[in-house]
Amino acid sequence: MSKGSSEPTLWKSLATFRIELPSWGFANTGTRFGKFTQLGAATSTEEKFSDAGQVNHFTGICPTVAVHVLWDFPEGLKSTNEVKGYAAKYGVGVGAINPNVFQDQIYKYGSLANPDPTVRQAALQHILDCIEIGKQKAPEKKGFQLTEFVIDYGKCLFCALCVEPCPVDCIFMGSSHDLSCYSRDGCRVDFTRLPVEIAWGKATLEPLAVAQSKSVLRPVHGGPNQ
Repeated sequence: MSKGSSEPTLWKSLATFRIELPSWGFANTGTRFGKFTQLGAATSTEEKFSDAGQVNHFTGICPTVAVHVLWDFPEGLKSTNEVKGYAAKYGVGVGAINPNVFQDQIYKYGSLANPDPTVRQAALQHILDCIEIGKQKAPEKKGFQLTEFVIDYGKCLFCALCVEPCPVDCIFMGSSHDLSCYSRDGCRVDFTRLPVEIAWGKATLEPLAVAQSKSVLRPVHGGPNQ
């Protein structure tokens, strides 16, 4: 490909390029072998969002923050309004909401597949709480609007463990899958940005639709009654 023909594509890609900041990246971090302290590390959820707001202010490409329950939501659902308030205050949005089904001692032998039914129920309830946290009221309508639903096919094991706890059967194992791409980002699919026919499984998920969805800034479907 010649330089002249590739430049418009490059600039268009850069114009829509976004990075989601992980909230835990602003705190003291390390490895499973130890934590490395640093001066100025965030010590609270508000400080994490404050730092994220500064990064987005100077770069302009980091509009959302991935959060972790219960690290950023110490009281679970009760902390939702407080955290969303921090996001609004510092000019960023809440991005991916990551459940924590590995830290508590009860998860020593697994979470959703744990042999103990009480542990499986605890893990399921925690995941359902995370879904509640991510809900956004549909403007001027009844019900809620789904603002993000991401599956990273580069990490998915196709084990179907997410299918069983889905409360409304919106996740299912399909019979057709054809997704090839030139970058890892192409494997990360946000179904709320796809055409409705593909997102609802009525049409095949294909690379071109995934690539085009990367430039869609808002969910395609507006929520109930649309």
